[in-house]
Amino acid sequence: MVQPDLMYLPGSRPARNDPVDSVPELIVEILSPSSGRKDRVLKLNHYQSSGVTHYWILDPEGAFIEAYELQDGLYVSMVRACEGIFSHPSFPDLSFNIEELFSKPD
Repeated sequence: MVQPDLMYLPGSRPARNDPVDSVPELIVEILSPSSGRKDRVLKLNHYQSSGVTHYWILDPEGAFIEAYELQDGLYVSMVRACEGIFSHPSFPDLSFNIEELFSKPD
């Protein structure tokens, strides 16, 4: 059993009786020193086999985002960003500044 840090279920997608039983459109995992291997191997393989279309990994220590997209049953790396503005072709209305996202409080 795995539990995502964040998940997105679009309102336009038909849900089963319980939204938690639906396959999310996007899952985001936020790495920590203790979760890196689990997020990159175990969870990635689980989400891939479950049919989650988009899987993003955020690394606060490395200050980067890796975005994968399911294509023919396998995740393909679509975007890797460590500076500037992050955007993804499948989410045209979503973009954010990488430096601001990973900035540390004073």
